[in-house]
Amino acid sequence: MNDEDWKIACHEAGHAVFAITQRMREMWVEWAKVGENEYGEIQLVATPHDSPDDDWTANQLVRYQLYYAAGAAAEQHLFQQHRLHAIVCDFKLHKELESLLKRNRPTGFDDDIEAAMQSLDPDSVRTVAQNLFESKLLTGEQVAGLIGVTPPWK
Repeated sequence: MNDEDWKIACHEAGHAVFAITQRMREMWVEWAKVGENEYGEIQLVATPHDSPDDDWTANQLVRYQLYYAAGAAAEQHLFQQHRLHAIVCDFKLHKELESLLKRNRPTGFDDDIEAAMQSLDPDSVRTVAQNLFESKLLTGEQVAGLIGVTPPWK
């Protein structure tokens, strides 16, 4: 098992598990996938970045900030640290939402990693990561099934 590929799978699993366990209908995970060369991605049906004209509540925007921090939170749980190069995009998207919310938290991303860790079960992340690592692609329904929950969009 390639160590870096395993960490990518764990990072993406953190996002997927967080989104599904938050029970928010707008966090509909279509799929999670990993590839080679530091590639991993989660496809949600809608995000504030993809659909900026939707009426996003402050609570929803805060939840998306936690979602963006959840990949690093999974790495913190499993490896006691996150990879800085793996959070560049997540950090940028998190910061954009921080501006929309008109908050000025200098340690906001780090604070949200800690908060997301409280919502993530490391065993669920490992289970999803292992399946994602092996198959390279999981649907939201598969992720939900692996962690034993009904998807919020059902």
